[in-house]
Amino acid sequence: MKIAVIGPGKVGATLGRRFVEAGHEVTFGAPRPEQEKYDALRDLGCAVYSAEEAVEEVEIVLLAVPWAVAADVVGKLGGLPGRLIIDATNPIGEDFLDVDHASQHSGGETIAELIPKAQVIKAFNTVGVETMANPVYGDQRAALAVAGGDQAAKETVFKLARDIGFDPYDAGPLAAARTTERLAWHWIEISTIYGDRSDFAFALLRR
Repeated sequence: MKIAVIGPGKVGATLGRRFVEAGHEVTFGAPRPEQEKYDALRDLGCAVYSAEEAVEEVEIVLLAVPWAVAADVVGKLGGLPGRLIIDATNPIGEDFLDVDHASQHSGGETIAELIPKAQVIKAFNTVGVETMANPVYGDQRAALAVAGGDQAAKETVFKLARDIGFDPYDAGPLAAARTTERLAWHWIEISTIYGDRSDFAFALLRR
Protein backbone atom coordinates (compact mmCIF):
# COMPACT_ATOMS: atom_id res chain seq x y z
CA MET A 1 0.00 0.00 0.00
CA LYS A 2 1.04 3.60 -0.58
CA ILE A 3 1.20 5.51 2.70
CA ALA A 4 1.96 9.15 3.42
CA VAL A 5 3.27 9.80 6.92
CA ILE A 6 2.58 13.39 7.90
CA GLY A 7 4.93 14.33 10.69
CA PRO A 8 8.28 12.50 10.58
CA GLY A 9 9.03 12.91 14.27
CA LYS A 10 9.64 9.97 16.58
CA VAL A 11 6.19 8.43 16.04
CA GLY A 12 5.94 9.09 12.32
CA ALA A 13 9.51 8.07 11.52
CA THR A 14 9.25 4.87 13.57
CA LEU A 15 5.95 3.75 12.06
CA GLY A 16 7.05 4.77 8.59
CA ARG A 17 10.20 2.71 8.91
CA ARG A 18 8.21 -0.29 10.10
CA PHE A 19 5.77 0.03 7.19
CA VAL A 20 8.71 0.10 4.77
CA GLU A 21 10.12 -3.04 6.39
CA ALA A 22 6.72 -4.69 5.89
CA GLY A 23 6.86 -3.96 2.17
CA HIS A 24 4.72 -0.84 1.91
CA GLU A 25 5.60 2.29 -0.07
CA VAL A 26 6.02 5.27 2.25
CA THR A 27 6.30 8.99 1.58
CA PHE A 28 6.92 11.50 4.36
CA GLY A 29 5.44 14.98 4.68
CA ALA A 30 7.47 17.52 6.64
CA PRO A 31 7.43 21.30 7.21
CA ARG A 32 10.91 21.72 5.73
CA PRO A 33 11.59 18.54 3.75
CA GLU A 34 15.03 19.67 2.58
CA GLN A 35 16.51 19.43 6.08
CA GLU A 36 19.41 17.04 6.60
CA LYS A 37 17.74 15.42 9.60
CA TYR A 38 15.47 13.58 7.15
CA ASP A 39 18.38 11.96 5.30
CA ALA A 40 17.90 8.76 7.31
CA LEU A 41 14.38 8.52 5.90
CA ARG A 42 15.64 9.12 2.38
CA ASP A 43 18.19 6.37 2.97
CA LEU A 44 15.22 4.01 3.43
CA GLY A 45 14.19 4.83 -0.13
CA CYS A 46 11.43 7.20 0.99
CA ALA A 47 10.76 10.58 -0.53
CA VAL A 48 10.33 13.53 1.83
CA TYR A 49 8.03 16.28 0.56
CA SER A 50 5.83 18.98 1.97
CA ALA A 51 2.69 17.57 3.57
CA GLU A 52 0.57 18.80 0.67
CA GLU A 53 2.78 17.04 -1.88
CA ALA A 54 3.15 13.85 0.17
CA VAL A 55 -0.58 13.05 0.11
CA GLU A 56 -1.10 13.51 -3.61
CA GLU A 57 -0.91 9.90 -4.82
CA VAL A 58 -1.35 7.72 -1.75
CA GLU A 59 -4.12 5.50 -0.43
CA ILE A 60 -3.48 6.03 3.27
CA VAL A 61 -2.42 9.08 5.29
CA LEU A 62 -0.97 8.62 8.77
CA LEU A 63 -1.31 11.79 10.83
CA ALA A 64 1.50 11.89 13.40
CA VAL A 65 1.95 15.57 14.23
CA PRO A 66 1.74 17.32 17.62
CA TRP A 67 -1.85 18.09 18.58
CA ALA A 68 -1.13 21.82 18.71
CA VAL A 69 -0.62 21.92 14.94
CA ALA A 70 -2.89 19.06 13.84
CA ALA A 71 -5.85 21.20 12.75
CA ASP A 72 -3.61 23.58 10.81
CA VAL A 73 -1.81 20.72 9.05
CA VAL A 74 -5.01 18.88 8.18
CA GLY A 75 -6.54 22.10 6.88
CA LYS A 76 -3.80 22.33 4.25
CA LEU A 77 -4.26 18.82 2.85
CA GLY A 78 -7.19 19.54 0.57
CA GLY A 79 -9.96 17.60 2.29
CA LEU A 80 -8.56 14.19 1.29
CA PRO A 81 -11.85 12.91 -0.20
CA GLY A 82 -12.13 9.14 -0.17
CA ARG A 83 -8.79 8.65 1.58
CA LEU A 84 -8.16 6.55 4.66
CA ILE A 85 -6.72 8.75 7.41
CA ILE A 86 -5.10 7.09 10.40
CA ASP A 87 -5.12 9.54 13.28
CA ALA A 88 -2.24 8.70 15.62
CA THR A 89 -2.45 11.97 17.55
CA ASN A 90 -3.58 12.59 21.11
CA PRO A 91 -5.22 15.86 22.22
CA ILE A 92 -2.61 16.83 24.78
CA GLY A 93 0.11 19.45 24.92
CA GLU A 94 3.84 18.92 24.82
CA ASP A 95 4.02 19.45 28.59
CA PHE A 96 1.36 16.74 29.13
CA LEU A 97 -0.55 19.11 31.42
CA ASP A 98 -3.48 20.33 29.36
CA VAL A 99 -5.38 17.13 28.61
CA ASP A 100 -9.12 17.70 29.03
CA HIS A 101 -10.34 14.71 31.03
CA ALA A 102 -13.90 16.05 31.06
CA SER A 103 -14.23 16.41 27.29
CA GLN A 104 -17.05 14.53 25.61
CA HIS A 105 -15.41 15.02 22.23
CA SER A 106 -12.29 13.19 21.08
CA GLY A 107 -9.39 14.42 19.04
CA GLY A 108 -10.24 11.78 16.46
CA GLU A 109 -13.72 13.20 16.04
CA THR A 110 -12.27 16.71 15.74
CA ILE A 111 -10.00 15.56 12.90
CA ALA A 112 -12.94 13.84 11.19
CA GLU A 113 -14.96 17.05 11.32
CA LEU A 114 -12.16 18.87 9.52
CA ILE A 115 -12.13 16.34 6.65
CA PRO A 116 -15.69 14.97 6.44
CA LYS A 117 -15.15 13.32 3.05
CA ALA A 118 -12.28 11.16 4.33
CA GLN A 119 -12.45 7.96 6.39
CA VAL A 120 -10.79 8.71 9.72
CA ILE A 121 -9.62 5.79 11.85
CA LYS A 122 -8.05 6.29 15.28
CA ALA A 123 -5.05 3.99 15.84
CA PHE A 124 -1.39 3.86 16.91
CA ASN A 125 -2.07 6.45 19.64
CA THR A 126 -2.04 4.12 22.67
CA VAL A 127 1.55 2.82 22.46
CA GLY A 128 5.01 4.31 22.80
CA VAL A 129 7.66 4.51 20.11
CA GLU A 130 9.63 1.65 21.65
CA THR A 131 6.62 -0.58 21.16
CA MET A 132 6.07 0.75 17.65
CA ALA A 133 9.63 -0.28 16.86
CA ASN A 134 9.02 -3.75 18.29
CA PRO A 135 5.51 -4.74 19.45
CA VAL A 136 6.54 -8.26 20.48
CA TYR A 137 7.00 -8.94 24.20
CA GLY A 138 8.10 -12.51 24.78
CA ASP A 139 5.33 -14.68 23.33
CA GLN A 140 2.78 -11.85 23.26
CA ARG A 141 2.10 -8.96 20.93
CA ALA A 142 1.12 -5.49 22.10
CA ALA A 143 -2.57 -4.74 21.74
CA LEU A 144 -3.59 -1.88 19.47
CA ALA A 145 -6.96 -0.16 19.75
CA VAL A 146 -8.56 0.71 16.40
CA ALA A 147 -11.64 2.95 16.41
CA GLY A 148 -13.69 4.14 13.45
CA GLY A 149 -17.01 3.95 11.70
CA ASP A 150 -16.08 2.29 8.42
CA GLN A 151 -15.45 -1.44 8.79
CA ALA A 152 -13.53 -1.81 5.53
CA ALA A 153 -11.20 1.01 6.56
CA LYS A 154 -10.70 -0.60 9.96
CA GLU A 155 -9.84 -3.92 8.32
CA THR A 156 -7.13 -2.13 6.34
CA VAL A 157 -5.70 -0.69 9.55
CA PHE A 158 -5.89 -4.12 11.20
CA LYS A 159 -3.77 -5.50 8.36
CA LEU A 160 -1.21 -2.70 8.63
CA ALA A 161 -0.98 -3.24 12.37
CA ARG A 162 -0.51 -7.00 11.99
CA ASP A 163 2.08 -6.42 9.27
CA ILE A 164 4.33 -4.72 11.83
CA GLY A 165 3.63 -7.11 14.71
CA PHE A 166 0.67 -5.69 16.65
CA ASP A 167 -2.41 -7.45 17.99
CA PRO A 168 -5.11 -5.01 16.78
CA TYR A 169 -8.65 -5.07 18.12
CA ASP A 170 -11.87 -3.31 17.21
CA ALA A 171 -12.42 -0.60 19.83
CA GLY A 172 -15.74 0.54 18.34
CA PRO A 173 -16.86 3.61 16.36
CA LEU A 174 -14.83 6.79 16.12
CA ALA A 175 -16.56 8.14 19.22
CA ALA A 176 -14.69 5.42 21.11
CA ALA A 177 -11.54 7.47 20.52
CA ARG A 178 -12.69 9.35 23.63
CA THR A 179 -11.81 6.16 25.51
CA THR A 180 -8.66 5.20 23.61
CA GLU A 181 -7.25 8.69 24.04
CA ARG A 182 -7.78 8.33 27.79
CA LEU A 183 -5.98 4.99 27.59
CA ALA A 184 -3.10 6.84 25.93
CA TRP A 185 -3.11 9.31 28.81
CA HIS A 186 -3.01 6.39 31.25
CA TRP A 187 0.06 5.06 29.39
CA ILE A 188 1.68 8.49 29.69
CA GLU A 189 0.90 8.61 33.41
CA ILE A 190 2.55 5.24 33.96
CA SER A 191 5.55 5.91 31.77
CA THR A 192 6.49 9.52 32.50
CA ILE A 193 4.53 10.94 35.43
CA TYR A 194 4.40 8.09 37.94
CA GLY A 195 7.18 5.98 36.46
CA ASP A 196 10.33 6.23 34.41
CA ARG A 197 10.01 3.48 31.82
CA SER A 198 8.30 3.65 28.45
CA ASP A 199 9.23 0.25 27.00
CA PHE A 200 5.95 -1.45 27.91
CA ALA A 201 2.53 -1.96 26.35
CA PHE A 202 -0.98 -3.13 27.15
CA ALA A 203 -2.13 -6.56 25.96
CA LEU A 204 -5.42 -8.43 25.56
CA LEU A 205 -5.82 -11.87 27.14
CA ARG A 206 -8.38 -14.06 25.44
CA ARG A 207 -9.97 -17.45 26.18
